[in-house]
Amino acid sequence: MTAQDRKYAARSTACRRNGWWLMCPIRGYHVYQPDDRREKEVSDIRVILETAVADMMVANATPDSIATLRGLARYFDEMTLTGTILEHYEANLAFHRELLLLGGNQELVDLVSEIRQRTSSAPVSAMADPGADREIRP
Repeated sequence: MTAQDRKYAARSTACRRNGWWLMCPIRGYHVYQPDDRREKEVSDIRVILETAVADMMVANATPDSIATLRGLARYFDEMTLTGTILEHYEANLAFHRELLLLGGNQELVDLVSEIRQRTSSAPVSAMADPGADREIRP
C-alpha cells in the first residue's frame, strides 16, 4: 500500500453518515437517495419507542406541561399556514421533544432526535389521519 493509499483509507474511515448524507473530511458531502425500506423501518422504530413511553408521558403531565404543549401545537399550526419549511419543521421538532421529555428519559429523547435525522422530516406524522382530533386534553 502506497502512502497515498494509506492517506485515502484514513480519510475514508473518518467519514460520518448522518441520515441522508455522508460527510467525509476533505472529500465533502454525499447525499443518499431516499430508500423506502429504510424509511419504513426507521418509522417503525420511532413508533415502537414513542408509544412505549406514552403511559409515562400521560402520568407525568402537569397543567403547566399541557399548557406548554398546547402553545407548541398552536405555534406548529401557525407555522403550517404562515411559516417557512424550516420554521414548520422546527416547530414540529419542538412539540415532539417537549412531549417526549414527559417520559422522564433523556436518553430516549436524544435517541429519537438522532433517529429522526435518518429519514425525511416527518415520516411518522405523515401516517397520521389529517382529520384526527389534535386537541391535547388534560
